[in-house]
Amino acid sequence: MVSDVDGAPLPGANIYVPIVGSGAAADMEGNYIILNIPVGDYEVVVQMMGYQKRKNYLTHGKLANAPILSLIHISE
Repeated sequence: MVSDVDGAPLPGANIYVPIVGSGAAADMEGNYIILNIPVGDYEVVVQMMGYQKRKNYLTHGKLANAPILSLIHISE
């Protein structure tokens, strides 16, 4: 899920995995799915207009849970 620092979902936020060239946009609840990502460690870039771009480092695997990715509004 992609949210702001208060936990509100950010529909339309862009989530991108540069090394595999795949990404997605968050839905109305801030959820996203990126398909066909092999198991491994990845840099994930999350951005949305009006918010600071954020880079996270995540592990993708069968037992890994997707974390909540929070963005900070530029005016904060």
